[in-house]
This record gives sequence, structure tokens and C-alpha cells, in this order.
Amino acid sequence: MEPVLQSTFLTWITFILTVLVWAYSYKLAALKNEQPKWGWRIVPMSVFGCAWIAFGVTYIFRYFVLAYDPELYRATQYPLWFMPGDRLTEIWLFIGLFWGVFCLGFYITNRY
Repeated sequence: MEPVLQSTFLTWITFILTVLVWAYSYKLAALKNEQPKWGWRIVPMSVFGCAWIAFGVTYIFRYFVLAYDPELYRATQYPLWFMPGDRLTEIWLFIGLFWGVFCLGFYITNRY
């Protein structure tokens, strides 16, 4: 029997909300007057854009890979499939809060 992450419905809701906030936050990569000129290309050329890409690879893409095959892609001694689903929900809640606070801090320091 292949191991599976014990995610719950709330885990996937918090994951989807985090992905939506992350996807929408790419607009912080450029000032309003730079967005029409550069478009999407501003993301890898800005500091916030690099953080945006790194967050997507580190947390979002990695979770998809771990959900697909947690045994093959595990990186710790503790098997993640033993972790209860409520703990995964809590982890995604904190990851989403981290990204929201990071974006808010970036917005405040660059706009005011």
C-alpha cells in the first residue's frame, strides 16, 4: 500500500486560498507605471518577483509533488504521511499568513 498524505477538506481549502493570494500578489512586483511597459517580464527582474517565484517553487510546487508521491519525495526522517490532516491544515494556514504578511510588509515599505 502506497503512503498518502492525510489531508482534509480544510487542508485543500487553505491550500487553494494560499495559491490564490500568491497568484494575485504578482502585481506587487512592479509599480503601476511599470506594469504596462514590462508586463509579465517584470516578475523575474524584480526582488519581489524573485521571492514570488521562490515561494511558488518552495511551497506550492513542492506540496503538489509531495501529495503525488510522499514516499519518493520525502526529505526528512519523519514520514509526512504519519502527520494528521489537521496539522497539514495548520501548516498551510501559517504558510498563507506568512505570504500575506510578507506581501503587506512589502507593499507598506514600497508605497509609503
